[in-house]
Amino acid sequence: MKVKVNGLWEDVSGVTTHEVVVSDTDPRLGVYKNAVLWFDSTSMAMKAWDASTNSWFVMDLDTRLALTGGTLTGNLTFNGTNLGVNFTGGAGIYAWTDKPLTLRQGTNNSQPKIINNDGSGGRDIIDTVNGDARYLRSAASTNIDVSWLNSFSGTCQYRYNPMVVTCMMENVGLPSDTAEPVRLKMHDYPSGVSAPWRVQRVDVSFVDASNGTWWNMGQVQFNTDGVWFQVWDNRRLGAAESFSCTCSWAR
Repeated sequence: MKVKVNGLWEDVSGVTTHEVVVSDTDPRLGVYKNAVLWFDSTSMAMKAWDASTNSWFVMDLDTRLALTGGTLTGNLTFNGTNLGVNFTGGAGIYAWTDKPLTLRQGTNNSQPKIINNDGSGGRDIIDTVNGDARYLRSAASTNIDVSWLNSFSGTCQYRYNPMVVTCMMENVGLPSDTAEPVRLKMHDYPSGVSAPWRVQRVDVSFVDASNGTWWNMGQVQFNTDGVWFQVWDNRRLGAAESFSCTCSWAR
C-alpha cells in the first residue's frame, strides 16, 4: 500500500491493483496508472475506477457492487433524474426527466430486443409492440386523402394501423357519361398505405340523384398497382349517378 505523506509517496505494503491508494491527487496521473481504489484525502471520499467511463466514482457506505460484478441483495436506487445504467455500445436504462423508465438505443440506433426466458426468440421490441393487436388503437393513422385520376370525384380516405388498411369512398362519380364497357384507374395508393397482397373487389350500386333509383352497375377493384373502376357490360354511368363503399385488407 502507498501513502502520500507531505507530498512524498511512502511504501507501506507494496501496492497492488486492488489495494487502496491514499492521495490528495489522482494516482493514475502519476506512477500508479493501474490503481482502482483511491482514498481522496482532499475530499475524504473513497473512490473506485470505472473502466467503462475511464473515470473515478465515489463509493459511499451503501455501495455493494464489486468492480467486476456481483449480486445485489437490495434495491439499486438512483437519486435524481437522467441517471441509470450504461451498457457497452451506448445503450442504457434510465429514470428520465419526463418518464419513470426510459430505454436508450445504442450508438447505431438499433431497436432494443426482447428474448424468451431461455435466451431464444430474440426480436425487436418496437416491432413486437406495433404488431400486437392490443396496441392497434394507439397506432392508427389519421385520415389520408387521395388524388383522383381520370376525372373521378367525391370523398376517398384511407386509415391504417400495423394490421389493417381501410378505404372509405363516399359519393364517388364521374362528371360526364361513361360509355360501357370501361375500366378506369381511380387513384394510386397514398404514401404509407400498403396495397393488398391479392386483388380485393367490391360490387357497387349507383344512385341516380335525379330520381333516387339504384343500379347495380360496377365494381371497384383494389389491385396491387392502384384502385380501378369497372363498369359492367350493357350499363352506362351517368354524370348524376354516384356510389359509396368501403374495403379493408390485412397489411
